[in-house]
Amino acid sequence: MENKMISHPLQYEEFFQNYESIVELCKNFIKIRNEVIDDFLSKTPGLKVIYNSVKDTLEAFVGDKKKFNEPVVVQVTDTGLLRAGFITQKDLEHLGLPGYVSVYLPACYAFSGELYLAPADKVKPLNAKSSAMMQFIVSGGVTNMDEEHS
Repeated sequence: MENKMISHPLQYEEFFQNYESIVELCKNFIKIRNEVIDDFLSKTPGLKVIYNSVKDTLEAFVGDKKKFNEPVVVQVTDTGLLRAGFITQKDLEHLGLPGYVSVYLPACYAFSGELYLAPADKVKPLNAKSSAMMQFIVSGGVTNMDEEHS
């Protein structure tokens, strides 16, 4: 049986050009397939509300459109009780709430949380990295927030 190994430099170049073309074709196919599925799910009655909400939430955590990048605390009682969270919108005038912001408050030990619409003067920015703050909140406050993380 004859061994057909690549032995000439031009053969290497041709092989890698073909390999790169195949990889690019695969990437384009996957992208188009994902766009078709995304388009279908985001327009299907009944599914679109759930799909778009889940998609937006996932993109907020890990996508290019990360939303949880501004950690804050919100005063939630007159006694000074604070909840930690993240600003998601700085202006809610379009909802008829001028001077209000939306703040996402993640729950401890879960992939859930609550959204508060709070007066902007009751929301205070924190001097911490978003990723460290999310870890601190989700862990129930047991994560060490030393100087390395803030």
